[in-house]
Amino acid sequence: MLKRAGLHEPGTLAGPVLEALARAGLFDNGLVLVGTVAFQIYPALLGYRLPETSLMTQDADFVAASASVSMAVERDESAIEDDFQKGSGLLSLLQRVDATFRGAPQPGRAAFPSCFVSRSGFDVELLTPIRKRAEPNPVPLPALGAGAIPFHYLEFLVEGSIKAVALYGSGVRLTVPRPARFAVHKLIVAHNREAGSVAKRQKDLRQASILFEVLDRAAPDEVGDALDDARRRGRKWQRAINASLRTLGIEG
Repeated sequence: MLKRAGLHEPGTLAGPVLEALARAGLFDNGLVLVGTVAFQIYPALLGYRLPETSLMTQDADFVAASASVSMAVERDESAIEDDFQKGSGLLSLLQRVDATFRGAPQPGRAAFPSCFVSRSGFDVELLTPIRKRAEPNPVPLPALGAGAIPFHYLEFLVEGSIKAVALYGSGVRLTVPRPARFAVHKLIVAHNREAGSVAKRQKDLRQASILFEVLDRAAPDEVGDALDDARRRGRKWQRAINASLRTLGIEG
């Protein structure tokens, strides 16, 4: 009924990937769906339809809220290492969805891959908040046989994340950022994009603008709280937010 009403369902590969990760208990053990696939989840939560131009993506991004993120079944360290050598862990899980998934090469980095790519070009990437300056890159996630690239601002994005459902199959229960935090995070990311990333910057701002418009009616207090929280974190945060709001012509 929801899909017939015009709400978006995950793409051909995104849906099975989300379902596989949910069945493995990852969303109950510290994994948060972010990026455009998470943005596609919000209409069912907020009651609006997305413009088709904001749905296009060939990747699924996930934040490991901590380095201890794990599957539902715990294993001892020796079993984890044995499984990793055999190509198990997260890679094995993804290969059950599409046998062509491979860990993307990471020259000069640790053995654990942070990105997995299918033959069709669909990417699954793991990220994590930066917790200390000397943190390895990628941060090892031994229980998954994978790593996660540390990024600034992710701690803000995933704080207080909420449960939601992706419209795939009978429904996939997962975890996404709060919509207001997602929108504010997009303002920051857009401002900090490299000069050559024009298309990505425009996409960030477009998604933020859509969410601000909807949240202004559905949950205006959440937007104000998210903006206040982010701005309290420092001048760099303030400059990025204010610059992006000016670009969108939004007073905040």
